[in-house]
Amino acid sequence: MLWVPGSLGILAGAGLYPLAGFHAFWFLTACVPGFIMHSMFGAIGKKLQRLKQNLPAENADGHEALIAIDNIQSPGLAVVDSRQLQLIPLTGQPVTLSLEEIQGVKQSARLPGKYLVGKIAFHLTVEGYSRLAFAVAASVGNRWATHFDLHTAGTLPGGRPAMDETK
Repeated sequence: MLWVPGSLGILAGAGLYPLAGFHAFWFLTACVPGFIMHSMFGAIGKKLQRLKQNLPAENADGHEALIAIDNIQSPGLAVVDSRQLQLIPLTGQPVTLSLEEIQGVKQSARLPGKYLVGKIAFHLTVEGYSRLAFAVAASVGNRWATHFDLHTAGTLPGGRPAMDETK
């Protein structure tokens, strides 16, 4: 992330120097937002990589996710296997659910207050949580939807109906 604004600032400053003189070096300030973004998102990426290295089960499928638990939204790791779903946010407490505990699932392209491009959000109805949702990349979400039986039978384990909002 640091390379794009930094190189653009240097190229614009050097390229416009013959026309604008020393005023062209103001384009070097484009490096500052790039450095800020690099330091913020780089730290989050390193924490997520550490979480990924310590996946809880060998056959579990874990991916980066945006996680909303009650009123807290955080990046984190979502891990699903044939029996359970784990949501491990960077801030807050992790949630481990058996797939049998999930009473309903809504699939959409939104998390509370956010429209997500290229991601699929799963809004889970679970006793004890006012809001429990997570969003993963669309390719992962399409594969994980089979764990919630959204595309096949339209029901969750135990025969409960699944609600699909992809339309």
